[in-house]
Amino acid sequence: MVPQKTPRRTILVIEDDTDIANAVAEHLREGGYSVETIGDGDSAWRRLLEGGRPSLIVLDLKLPGLSGWDLLARLRESTTLVNVPVVVASAFLGSPVAGALAWLKKPFAPQDLFAVVQRLVPG
Repeated sequence: MVPQKTPRRTILVIEDDTDIANAVAEHLREGGYSVETIGDGDSAWRRLLEGGRPSLIVLDLKLPGLSGWDLLARLRESTTLVNVPVVVASAFLGSPVAGALAWLKKPFAPQDLFAVVQRLVPG
């Protein structure tokens, strides 16, 4: 268990499996992060265009609507979102994904995700 901290940075978890999204969000919140979850690529893209810039995105690749691959491509083409760090978390991961700073193959241990997040979103 990670010690409780005051929320500091917002992490956007884009994951269509509600159980996985909730588990990831809960673990990150326990670590002191503010977390928002979205279950499909189209809603995530709209949120990114309309909302504040997250400190980090945890992205599944296989999503309803706009896929994770396509969402990542749009992020890397956007002048305002190009530098948002992305961690790809997917069962369909065979090799590193261009445009992502880190990759986790599902199923992954929560502490592995937390270690990556701490590295990419320092306190």
